[in-house]
Amino acid sequence: MGALQKLFTAHGAYYLQQFGDTMPATHRKVMAAMVGCRTPQAGTLLCGCAHCGQPHLLPRSCGNRHCPSCQGR
Repeated sequence: MGALQKLFTAHGAYYLQQFGDTMPATHRKVMAAMVGCRTPQAGTLLCGCAHCGQPHLLPRSCGNRHCPSCQGR
């Protein structure tokens, strides 16, 4: 879990309670995406490894371009 994800998870609800009405909806959407990034909330992908031939479950990322973990990849 990245630093911003930890920050938003721990304090995001309080921040939104205080300032949510004045911040753009896109900012709230980014916060929600980053909180769920690579968590069970986002789900998993079943991928087959070309090297070992075994299936692997990988956590899904949010893909948001503002997320420092994925940068839209």
